[in-house]
Amino acid sequence: MPDAVARRRPSLQSWLRHSPSPTLRYAAAVVLAALGILLILQVGTLRDDSPYLFSFGAVMLASWYGGLGPGILASVISALGVDYWVREPVGEFTIFDGSNVLPAVLFVGVASVISWLNGAWLHATEQQEHLLNRERAARSVAETARAEAEQARSQVQFLGEASAALPSSLVYEETLRQVANLVVPRLADWCSVHVLGDDGSVTQLAVAHADPRKVAWARHLQERYPPDPDAPTGLPQVLRTGQPELYPEVPDAMLVAGAKDEEHLAILRSVGLTSAMIVPMIARELVVGAIAFVAAESGRRYGPDDLALAELLARRCAQAVDNARLYREAQEAEARYRSLFEGTAEAVLVAAPDGRYLDANPAASELLGYSREEFRRLRLGDVSGQESESAEGEVQGFLGVETWRGEVDLRRKDGTTVPAEGRARPVDLPSGTVYVGTWRDVTERKELERLQQEFVATVSHDLKNPLVGVKGQAQLLRRRIARADSIDPAHLQEGLAAIEAAAGRMEALLEELSDVAWVRLGQPLELHRAPTDLVACACRSVEHHQQATDRHAISLDASVPEMIGTWDAVRLERVFDNLLGNAIKYSPDGGAITVSIACRDDAAEGWAVLTVRDEGLGIPAADLPHVFERFRRGSNVATWIAGRGIGLAGAKQIVEQHGGTIAVESEEGRGSTFTVRLPLTGGGPAR
Repeated sequence: MPDAVARRRPSLQSWLRHSPSPTLRYAAAVVLAALGILLILQVGTLRDDSPYLFSFGAVMLASWYGGLGPGILASVISALGVDYWVREPVGEFTIFDGSNVLPAVLFVGVASVISWLNGAWLHATEQQEHLLNRERAARSVAETARAEAEQARSQVQFLGEASAALPSSLVYEETLRQVANLVVPRLADWCSVHVLGDDGSVTQLAVAHADPRKVAWARHLQERYPPDPDAPTGLPQVLRTGQPELYPEVPDAMLVAGAKDEEHLAILRSVGLTSAMIVPMIARELVVGAIAFVAAESGRRYGPDDLALAELLARRCAQAVDNARLYREAQEAEARYRSLFEGTAEAVLVAAPDGRYLDANPAASELLGYSREEFRRLRLGDVSGQESESAEGEVQGFLGVETWRGEVDLRRKDGTTVPAEGRARPVDLPSGTVYVGTWRDVTERKELERLQQEFVATVSHDLKNPLVGVKGQAQLLRRRIARADSIDPAHLQEGLAAIEAAAGRMEALLEELSDVAWVRLGQPLELHRAPTDLVACACRSVEHHQQATDRHAISLDASVPEMIGTWDAVRLERVFDNLLGNAIKYSPDGGAITVSIACRDDAAEGWAVLTVRDEGLGIPAADLPHVFERFRRGSNVATWIAGRGIGLAGAKQIVEQHGGTIAVESEEGRGSTFTVRLPLTGGGPAR
């Protein structure tokens, strides 16, 4: 009710305040005064009793309508008119009569009071209207502020929900789909999220709409009409430049420009787009994708405030994408590190500056026998093979240099020691400095060095023997010549033959050493192939070795009288000598040694097969895979039967360069059988 009154008062006040010109107001005063006199004249009974009754009313109305001036004018006219037309005698002025002065004064007083009251009322009305206007303005401001606060609260709530969803998963694809579903319908009718790949490709991760059927339709439309990567506007432009695009209105011309064909244009028009904005997702100054907001059926119109909110959301989404990618990269880097760390063949140990072990790879566990957890309870000195005082000095030396290299003895969990070659250096990590050491078991190398030393000693001994013979024969012949005795040709022939045989043995030994050197350098041997009778070579080797022993019975069993192939005869005889020499050497108690030669036809090619079988010590099963390696010998003979450990390695090299194979079957304590297969090229067996 007060509001209704307030709404009426301004109209009345407006009518009063905006009344006609002063001329009209004074004219109204004259008319009102005249009407008052006429009414007195019409009511005859009042002429004598109340001649000024209606004139008072006229003065009051004139004062209320026109103000003080028109009220005084109405008072003067009423006083004079009543005195002239109403009072007796009619037609004469008696203005100075005391009975006339009092009404005139009353008229003026009434006019003044009415004018003052009217002015006060108008002033109060103006104040009330002013207060009402201020109240309306305040209410309008409050409503605007309330609307803005509600909008801000809704935006903050929206951003809060989006922010809560973003870090909920490090799989950013699923996270962005959740954000797109939050956007619809609170900020858009349609929302799509696009992400840039490392190769520059664009992937649409999410499309959201209130109607799931339209989502499937939109995905189909995207596949059918992919965006032009060179388009000067829209998504491609935003991804290229990193600048947002705002379309408060989507005119039809824009749809025409973006349509691929008439059907596409009809589809775009059917959506009813009203407004759109596309904002980039930027993280670390790099564009990682973009989000498109589209208004359609809601009729929403986007403005700068909407764009600011969308950009804020896009920045948070970009941060989520970047964090997820960084996490993936960190996981991949850790996986690569762990793969390299755990997959390397060398033992890797990581230690803290105070000497505690922090990590160990499987190779370290295999080398020393400790598990990874057990290593973490150890210190550097705990695996040193030195005494405690020496170990402490070794640790300090290890930690006190930029890069450490050396060989030490490491103590295994079972108490045994293993020689190891290592390298260590400090590595600065975000968590502090650590020391990373790599260790390699050099037991095999140490053993190889020992065997090589023995080999050198053996070769020196083997070379000295024929040299002693040559020297002795030469000295004997010189003494005979010095005595001027007649030299028996037979003795001379015998001495020269001995010298020639010793020189031949030296030459063969030097040739073998030369082959070893070539093999060690990884170079193939230079074979001197010629038609060679394998049976004759084997026969010569059997005869030579039978003359050197009386405790062994060496027999040759050949299926054919001769077997000719294109081979290097000298080197094949070396193979036979090595196999027969080993058979004799590793049968210290004597026994039968059988050499067999046969021909085998495999497919279209013929093969010569030679076997050497003994009844000696045999080879331990653990050593069988290594008998053809340089400087490797059976563990059951290495300490008490002399040997160089290169014969079988050289034999294998010679046989393989002829295109053949060599193999061994053996059982410790029951002898060994070596089998050589050579291809028959350039000739065949005589039938």
